[in-house]
Amino acid sequence: MNVQELINHLKQFNPETKVMFSHTDDTDWTTKIYMKKKHVKLGDIVSDDYDDEDEELWDDNDKYIGPKVVLFNLEY
Repeated sequence: MNVQELINHLKQFNPETKVMFSHTDDTDWTTKIYMKKKHVKLGDIVSDDYDDEDEELWDDNDKYIGPKVVLFNLEY
């Protein structure tokens, strides 16, 4: 999904509706988190568990040059 697709999808909801994230873990515990502006940022696609050695994501000095993505930081 890209940003425009997300915007188009959200248009079906009342703009005053609060936004939350919900996650149920493998123990069936459900956590719901209100989303705040500080939780949305631009970041890299690489994470701690990223296991792809795609050379196109790095320059000759090992600096990340791959695409940026919108990240939702689900801290609680």
